[in-house]
Amino acid sequence: MRAKCIFFRGDGNNSLGHGHISRLMAICERLKNLSDTKFIVINSDLSVIEKLKKRGFVYVKFFSEDQFIDSIHKGDIVILDGYDFTEEYIESIRLKFAKIVFIDDLNNKPLYVDMIINHSNYFKALDYNCNNDTHLFIGDNYSMIGSSFLDQRKPKQIKKLKNIGICLGMSNSGKLLNNIIEKALHVFGDSNIEVISGGNKIKIHSNEKRIIVHNFLDEKGMISFFDNVDLAILPVSTVYMEAYARNTIVIGGYFTSDQKNIYDSVVTKENIFGAGDLNLLNIDKLRKIREIIEQQLPIKVENEIGHGWNYIKEIIGSWINKE
Repeated sequence: MRAKCIFFRGDGNNSLGHGHISRLMAICERLKNLSDTKFIVINSDLSVIEKLKKRGFVYVKFFSEDQFIDSIHKGDIVILDGYDFTEEYIESIRLKFAKIVFIDDLNNKPLYVDMIINHSNYFKALDYNCNNDTHLFIGDNYSMIGSSFLDQRKPKQIKKLKNIGICLGMSNSGKLLNNIIEKALHVFGDSNIEVISGGNKIKIHSNEKRIIVHNFLDEKGMISFFDNVDLAILPVSTVYMEAYARNTIVIGGYFTSDQKNIYDSVVTKENIFGAGDLNLLNIDKLRKIREIIEQQLPIKVENEIGHGWNYIKEIIGSWINKE
């Protein structure tokens, strides 16, 4: 009889972006010493496979969900992160007598699972339709970012907005990213602009010397990116939590429905300034946000986030050790 396995089921591609996979990698990093771990990829592209290989994670490529479900044994743990996992799919895993952890940020269906983790502050535990004994971990104390984002953090004393970061992730359109870069160049006229393109083509005038463009960055690169910038323009997805953990001021907005759902709860946090719908962000609004921030300078940024994972690890560890 094989040892219990922790399966991480999620996908990433140009359409989905890499958010689900990034969250699962952050969780696996925390749980990998508890038992065998395997990523299950079905609809992921090669960039996800390469990312898993580079980080040393074990993965299995299946051609159907049925193949994966057939591989589950009693006592295994399945961690799901994705928007297309139906109630019927979840039930098919329950029938294998496996424990189910569901990574959620929508709360748009009943979730009869063993644990729910939602790292936004939008929902409360009582909002969920779930089992009475479901473990609920809600809020950014359970943020699903790499543990290295929380390591060796130092407060930032920001006196001037010298370096501005922009990152919209992979699921944005290149048009949106270029529009925001253009507005940032106009509003932050004396600042350097550092951009993560996510594979999108950046239109830069040949005389523009203030822009540094990265195509993709690994976790170490992202930490360096956020440590270097004073302020970052970001969607209120997992990337804002990475910036927040590195004590960066955030101008946060949304361009997808799931980001819009959590937007109001994010922009109430200290050192986060709301931009609303990023598709509608104009020069006047961005200039007003800059003025509000500059009126508060100097700012000592020392954000609190992501310190609740020990309890989650204890519970999953008890499942692993149970005969």
